[in-house]
Amino acid sequence: MLHMPTHIDVAIGDYGRSVDANHGAIVADDKYFARQDASIQYAAYRTPCQAAEKLEQVIDTNLLYVTIPPTADFVESFLGSKAHVLVRIGRWEEILRLQLPTNCSIYCVTTASILYARGLALSALGQIPEAEAVQKVFEAARAAVPTSLLNSIPCKEVDVLGVALAMLAGQLEYRKGNYDTAFSTLRRAIEPEDALPYSDPPPWMQPVRHALGGLLLEQNRVGEAEAVFREDLGMARDFPRRRAKLNNVWGLRGLYECFTRSGKVDEALFIQSSRDAALASVDVVLLPQICSGTDLTFCAGTYASITRAERLLRLGARRLALRVTPGKNAVMADFHAAHVRNGALPVLLGKESLKKNTFYFDNFHPKWPFLHRGTFDVTKEPCVLIQSVIMMGLWIEGSKKSRDAATDLHRSLSTAIRTQMDRWRVSNRNQSTSWPMATYQSVLLQCIFALFLAGERAAIDLNLRYRIHADEYDLLVTLVESCRLGGIFSYPNMLAQHSSAVPLTPVWLSIEEIKRFGLALYKVCRMSTRLESTGADAGGAGSELLTLADLSFSMPDSDETWNSSSGIGSEARQEVAVQTEPRDSRDPTGWISHSSNVLYDARVGFDWI
Repeated sequence: MLHMPTHIDVAIGDYGRSVDANHGAIVADDKYFARQDASIQYAAYRTPCQAAEKLEQVIDTNLLYVTIPPTADFVESFLGSKAHVLVRIGRWEEILRLQLPTNCSIYCVTTASILYARGLALSALGQIPEAEAVQKVFEAARAAVPTSLLNSIPCKEVDVLGVALAMLAGQLEYRKGNYDTAFSTLRRAIEPEDALPYSDPPPWMQPVRHALGGLLLEQNRVGEAEAVFREDLGMARDFPRRRAKLNNVWGLRGLYECFTRSGKVDEALFIQSSRDAALASVDVVLLPQICSGTDLTFCAGTYASITRAERLLRLGARRLALRVTPGKNAVMADFHAAHVRNGALPVLLGKESLKKNTFYFDNFHPKWPFLHRGTFDVTKEPCVLIQSVIMMGLWIEGSKKSRDAATDLHRSLSTAIRTQMDRWRVSNRNQSTSWPMATYQSVLLQCIFALFLAGERAAIDLNLRYRIHADEYDLLVTLVESCRLGGIFSYPNMLAQHSSAVPLTPVWLSIEEIKRFGLALYKVCRMSTRLESTGADAGGAGSELLTLADLSFSMPDSDETWNSSSGIGSEARQEVAVQTEPRDSRDPTGWISHSSNVLYDARVGFDWI
């Protein structure tokens, strides 16, 4: 009951909902197996590797020897799924550790699947002669598979292995440098894949188009790759929709890369929010192209298998264990549809965006250091954050034309953020939500820009606070309220966002970014008041803005470490980290909030800090 409706979710590209529902099915699975004999045909719906291992437990040898009905014809092919899962996520070394069955006749599909995966793994690892030898053994194993064996009704396993035959041949040709032969072979592999009868789930796990598109991109054959990814996503004319894999993350990442390389800015912006939403819930990082032959992260698609911690690290600090689930990442989801397509936002990508990015980090960042320069990547960050950085860069550039453009961009971005407020604000402490740091950082940049505009108007009260418009002030209040209710400025909560398996560096980077964001937000609150307020009103409004008592964490670590422009994991960063004594943040007496007891007294109304 829980699992079957998710086939519809997959068909329409709602993979997040499918995953959520299947987690419930996992619980039902375990309850069932606790009461029933496991020697029956029963699919376990869980994460891929766990599912494959569960199938090995469920489908035992006794089941395969049942002849009436011929059970092996229906279920033996499921045992080959582990090899296909490992191919899909690029675990080459693990594939090479897979053992062939002792009885290759009864486990004929499992044998062929492992040999296919082994050939791909050896090819990916640059062991071409060994891969060619395995290829020949695989071809013999495939020929030994009876035509009566089914992959899934009504697909015959020999037809499915026909796709594997062409796929392995194409990958091997590519690794040998025979690119034209490789591409023509992979295009031929698409034909038997498309010819497979409809089955749900699909009988072939690794879409050939993903491998072909990624390899074409590596050779910079962008136009051909774009056509492949358009078909994959169902965006090509005269391509059967049932063959399309709507909204799949590999296709979206590949097509976005094609648009970016070919300078199709509007098309890239149009699909960027879909790509970001898909990336928010993946366990592998997608590469813009297939890696080189010496890179052990090569795989038969446009992605590389990495640990969760490494994935979070590559996606940037604002996504480190603070992952925003689709639908929760606020402005990203509907931002383009509402504001880019109707011309409300200027589009700045490529060299122009990099120029404004440089203005931001060279001039604004030293005063407001809450974005991490070393991991900020305009090709990966959400559009709303990129546009906010560009906005600041335009303002800092200083010309009237640039500042007018920055002001227009600020108005459009602020409108978009307020329009999507119900999707990122936190309304109660019991609300379970991720911390959408990229959105929060974007909102903070808009609040800072509002102070710049107030300074231009000389709108300053007697407390030397900037008077900002009511809608801008309300946005600031909402940001503060969401951060308070979400508990993001509590050091224990920061730590709780990370599992013990996450390496120290990404944990430190994530916590450091939140700390610096908190200090910047406090600074803005300290400088802000409503345009309509009087001096007397301003003091009473302080409770709705951030105070020192809210900052339950110690001061950030050194600027030298934070401002290192080298990549995470580099020798330079490691050297700085070794030379810098990290701050012990565990002691509450060292937290900023502890100082509020000394610096603040409710009986003293002097507005001094």
